[in-house]
Amino acid sequence: STVNTLMPVSCISVPLTHLNQKIGVLTIDNFLNDDSFNEEDVEFLEAIGHQIAISIVNARAFYEKQKQANQLERILSDHNQLNKAALKENALQSLVKCLGVLIKERIFYFDSLCRFECSSTSGEESLEPLTNWLRKQDKRKMSSSDLYPIQINEYPYGYALSIESSFGTAGYLVVEMRESKTDVVKELVIKHAVSLIAMERLKFQEQTKHAREEKGAILKELLNHNLTADVQSSLVKYGMPVTGQYCFLSVTNNRFDLGDVLEMITLENELAQLYGKNHSVMTFLQEKSIVALINIRHSIKDPKEEVQRLSKRLLALYPDHLVKTG
Repeated sequence: STVNTLMPVSCISVPLTHLNQKIGVLTIDNFLNDDSFNEEDVEFLEAIGHQIAISIVNARAFYEKQKQANQLERILSDHNQLNKAALKENALQSLVKCLGVLIKERIFYFDSLCRFECSSTSGEESLEPLTNWLRKQDKRKMSSSDLYPIQINEYPYGYALSIESSFGTAGYLVVEMRESKTDVVKELVIKHAVSLIAMERLKFQEQTKHAREEKGAILKELLNHNLTADVQSSLVKYGMPVTGQYCFLSVTNNRFDLGDVLEMITLENELAQLYGKNHSVMTFLQEKSIVALINIRHSIKDPKEEVQRLSKRLLALYPDHLVKTG
């Protein structure tokens, strides 16, 4: 427990380590309820502690290399601005844009499959050469703590860093520096941004995992015809009315990779946009498929015909998918 006049109901602590050296302890105290922390909480806190340890080590390295007050003031100011950006609704986009402004360089973010996701500017330049370079690299040589030099057509382009979380590599951050050079301040600001992006991606992946598990339990109850009060409450939580006509729809493709969070969310969003314009929709991730629960509006005279019509529109968007309704 931390130093406090009140004793917490429960607490959890994990060591902050870097290169097998302990540099501190991260502790969370619970004063609000009677709940206890579990093993999953420990793993989550350890993942965050790893990123915090990297930030601490980077800050110490800066302090040892550059003790000049003006540089220290700048690094703290930049870190503070990045911290604020991380709290915004679209944290990933905000962090990328904020980093670009702070170091006055173009920043690009790619997902774990090297697909472009966002940038600090809205330029129209083709990213194909950069994308091809990323896909050809030995990803084991990249890390979140070292700037990996990029050369395209034998010319320096900038640096790349991997975004790591407890789920593995979440993506890649690219800093374009064709003419300018990096320095201690820029490097530490970049690394701090990488740590914050890793935390944001970890939070996103944890939320996705939790929602997938929760929805899976709901689907199991529905298939067993257990429309209990708890199940009805969960349906309402996800925007589903508990009365009316329902239809199940299954979208299948042997190429589905449930580990590719971005691809699955993209398809989920497509289903929600297609069917959600006139109906309530809830999606469930299953093995090699996505199941959608659709609540047909009362104003629809022929629900079956309506679902078939929308299924044809879905197949027009994804002709290689198999759509089943029931």
